[in-house]
Amino acid sequence: MGVNRYFAGHSTGNYLGLRVFLAFAFSLYFNVLFTFVNIPSTPWIRLVPLISVEVMIGLVALILAGLFDIKKPRYWKPVVATLVFVLSLARYVVVSAPGVMGRALDVRGDLPHVFGVIGMFLEALPRFGAVLIVFGLTLLIAIFIGLNCFGFWAIERAIDCVVQRGSKRVLLISTVAGLLFIPVSVVTVDSDVFAKSFTTMLRDQFTDGPFLSDSRLELTDSRSGRSLAKITPEIMANTRIDGLQGASVFLIFLESYGVTLIEDTRHFTLIAPRFKRFEDRLTTAGFSMASSQITSPTFAGGSWRSHATVLSGVRVADQRDYETLVGSGRRTLVHLLNDEGYRTVAAEPAIRGPWPDGKFYGFEHIYDAAALDYPGPDIGWWKIPDQYTLYQIYKQEILKSSRPVFAKIALIMTHIPYFPIPPYVANWSLFETGTAYREHLPSIAADDYRDLYELSSRYVDAFLYELDILEDFILQFVPAGSLVIIMGDHQPPKLATHDNDSWAVPIHLISSNPDLVTPFARHGFQPGVLPSQTSEFHMEQFLPAFLDVFGTATPIDQLGP
Repeated sequence: MGVNRYFAGHSTGNYLGLRVFLAFAFSLYFNVLFTFVNIPSTPWIRLVPLISVEVMIGLVALILAGLFDIKKPRYWKPVVATLVFVLSLARYVVVSAPGVMGRALDVRGDLPHVFGVIGMFLEALPRFGAVLIVFGLTLLIAIFIGLNCFGFWAIERAIDCVVQRGSKRVLLISTVAGLLFIPVSVVTVDSDVFAKSFTTMLRDQFTDGPFLSDSRLELTDSRSGRSLAKITPEIMANTRIDGLQGASVFLIFLESYGVTLIEDTRHFTLIAPRFKRFEDRLTTAGFSMASSQITSPTFAGGSWRSHATVLSGVRVADQRDYETLVGSGRRTLVHLLNDEGYRTVAAEPAIRGPWPDGKFYGFEHIYDAAALDYPGPDIGWWKIPDQYTLYQIYKQEILKSSRPVFAKIALIMTHIPYFPIPPYVANWSLFETGTAYREHLPSIAADDYRDLYELSSRYVDAFLYELDILEDFILQFVPAGSLVIIMGDHQPPKLATHDNDSWAVPIHLISSNPDLVTPFARHGFQPGVLPSQTSEFHMEQFLPAFLDVFGTATPIDQLGP
């Protein structure tokens, strides 16, 4: 027997209490969908005693429709129920982003990559598992939308019941109260009564204008008001980088390499011995090292914005900044090194399709996933192991180029989920024959995350692998006298950092020629591999500092502090 028929067969009076109770319960349910908050450093939510202005408006609209017998479209319930599902899901993403990632969501920059990660996740799973997950999610969505439909039906029935009993006064009072509260809620967004409306959240995403508004850009520290860097097109056109004296330069970005590895006791206890071995072996081999902390313009994602900031000297804080910069035609560090006769290349193993933005930087050649030509087997989501990427740069560029090389290299296996990590291959030449991995490799399906602390330990494991391959790459394959620059792109998501809110990442300078390293002391770099002290050095300052040390023909006082 249908729900409508069941209630129609009984007196309205007998079931008024039940109908009002259901209507009240679902009103609270809908209010929860638009008022919950995130539990920091987790993907979970917490309920709070606040009122949603969106839900209030919806209830007032339903009451008015019942009072004045306004005919609603036939299929309004499933349509609005689906809309509520979509909006509540979107709100969850916006609200949870600071807790999961450590920063606010950037719709333009983050969402395309969210869908890409979902696609890679499904691709990495066995087909049956992927189908099962898709089926389960579809079923949950259907249940959610069905529950919403039933909630609208319950509220509508309760309103009709009150109208039929002649209790319109109650509804009128409720409507007037709602109409009075709505403007109050809009004015008092930050009050202890009303939740921040979802429409306000969306407005915040789309109202900020482009950061790069003119051709001359001066950057200021938001805390101290001190000038950070002044890098203009004129400086980029008139500066030569002749202080390198032909030394090759390897700029290596480590995905999600954040200061949490040094500042978080749980992380540092696990990785400190490996840092010490790294420093001891390189020092014994005659290398000089200096390190610092450098503040990234992003957190827990948006690596391309960090890369753009370092290479351009312009702070790229969000996707609008990035799109404006890429379309600006500004010269970059790559263009300056092209002018000096360098062979300039980039290794981008995570790029699997067209990358028109790459033309902006000025590289002679870009090794994307296809150009790297990895024969397999696939290693997790990212498929290409970082050790292979480094070896390809050695085989294709270091061995073959008759000119000094500038290689910008992105290492990606430390990207979430930090698993699976392949074993280190001591004999790098095995990659040439496709026999590097003879043992059974772990797969994503074997992942055994049990809680967020397990994720944190996987994060450390991934960096132990990176230190292994970087150490031997520098010792075996980097030409003598080269400058190796290793830096993080951003801190990992809050799921891995937990309580570390710093936006800083480590940066290391390594060379067998101390003259390429020691001048950076005037920019706050400390000897050794561990930058133990916090720094005000920002990524947009890296290029001015680089020009200060190795450039000529530009007055130093124009290059920032």
